[in-house]
Amino acid sequence: MARIAALILLAGPIVIGCNDSRNGSAGNIQPAKKQIAPLRLQTLRPEIREIRELIVGTGTIGAAQTSNIGVVTPGIVERVFVRVGDRVKKGQPLFHTRKNDYEISVQLARAELTAAEARAEQARLEHERATDLRDKNYISQAQLDAAKNALTAANAEVGVAQAGLAQAGQSLDDTVVRAPYDGVVTARNVDEGTYKSEQTFNADSSVLQLQEIDVVVAVVRVPEIYLAQLSPGTPVDLFVDATDDVLHREISVINDQVDPQSRSIEVRIMLENDDYGVKPGLFVRAEIHPAGRKALLLGPEAVLERSDSPHVYLLENGIARKQSIVLREHDATRVEIVSGLDENASVLIGPDLTRLADGDPVPDTIDASR
Repeated sequence: MARIAALILLAGPIVIGCNDSRNGSAGNIQPAKKQIAPLRLQTLRPEIREIRELIVGTGTIGAAQTSNIGVVTPGIVERVFVRVGDRVKKGQPLFHTRKNDYEISVQLARAELTAAEARAEQARLEHERATDLRDKNYISQAQLDAAKNALTAANAEVGVAQAGLAQAGQSLDDTVVRAPYDGVVTARNVDEGTYKSEQTFNADSSVLQLQEIDVVVAVVRVPEIYLAQLSPGTPVDLFVDATDDVLHREISVINDQVDPQSRSIEVRIMLENDDYGVKPGLFVRAEIHPAGRKALLLGPEAVLERSDSPHVYLLENGIARKQSIVLREHDATRVEIVSGLDENASVLIGPDLTRLADGDPVPDTIDASR
């Protein structure tokens, strides 16, 4: 059993009057008596315990990739091959724009290449004749150099024509827009016959929206105070709207940016979704299970001014010392000491704790935690 620590306080003087009839005096004033008012105090040490906190966050299911597919070559959208909900494979045609102008461009580029190749062949023959004549001293060196330069220019024209043909061919190929990955069509924004010239590929200018959802991601926000407890691989239980199953997964990515408005961090959990059963946009609740950690716990009765400037009184060499602390709520019976104390601290508790002041003597206490 704990013994009560006695802190001797001086009581007010008590005056007692006496009438001594033997000597006829009016009485002598006796010395004031001292009254002891003990402080009921004990000490205890913070409790060290491994705790496993459940961190709860909410968020939304998102697609692994979302692409707004627009035209590559401006023109009239002549044919759309897919509808909303269709599953497509990488490289599969989605739609095409009118080809006529681009087919003509290819024909023109091919004709230009043919003409350039003919000029180059003529320049080659002339260079060969000039070389032979120069060997026989029938022409000057300057004439030979001119023939050589003409050949170089003709070959360059062939290169330009080849590039023009390749560019025209690519533009023709780009009239057919293909799926960049396996996915599902989630929006169709235009109908056939619509002229499209924008190439910004935002939602408003796109023809189709494609999403990759064979793998989806749960994007969840949790308070920033838990950042130190989270890491990739931390187990997570996911509760997704429209499904009764609890999905047991783990954190894949922790976003390096903290939201300064909500003071939260974003974690991402990847989900396999081969059957497309989990849809992007669904609400998700995550229960995150970080590894256990050691925590310093203390009963709330030892903490004074808990909401404003929390502090405790420590017993050091028979003297009460005020110690500021940083705490975190743990449960109804304990608070967690984040900083300000160590496990060997002797913390004063008791009914008369509020009567203490920093530096008051406390001659004797018993450790109540034993």
